[in-house]
Amino acid sequence: MVFFPSFVACLHGLRQAPGQIMDVFDSYAAGPISRLIHVRIPAMLPAFFAAARMSVPAAVLAVTVIEWLATGRGIGSLMALSASLSDYDMLWASVVAVALLSVLCHAAVAMLERRVLRVFAAEQAVT
Repeated sequence: MVFFPSFVACLHGLRQAPGQIMDVFDSYAAGPISRLIHVRIPAMLPAFFAAARMSVPAAVLAVTVIEWLATGRGIGSLMALSASLSDYDMLWASVVAVALLSVLCHAAVAMLERRVLRVFAAEQAVT
C-alpha cells in the first residue's frame, strides 16, 4: 500500500540531482558510488521524507484493516467488534487512538526530517 508511491517519490528525488554539481563531479572523474553518496542521496532526501510523511498514516490504516480482515486481533478487530455490538464509546476511543498514533508518527518523521535536512540539504530545511 505504501511501497510503490514511496519508491516512485524516491526515484524522482534521485533524478533531481543538480546538473552543475554533477558537472563538477564529471570534471573530477568521480565514480558512480561517489556521485550517489555525495550528490544523489542528499538531493533525494526531501522526496524521501515527503514519501515517509505520506506513508505513515497509510501504513497505520493498512495495519488496522489487516487486523480487522485477516487476524481477528488488534485494534482493527476491536473496532469491528465494537461497531457490531453498538459499543460506540469503545469504537470512538479506538478511532482516537489510531488517529493519535498516526499524528505522533507523522510528527516524529517531520522532526527527523528537519534535523536531517538541516545537515544535508540546508537550503530545503523548514525552520
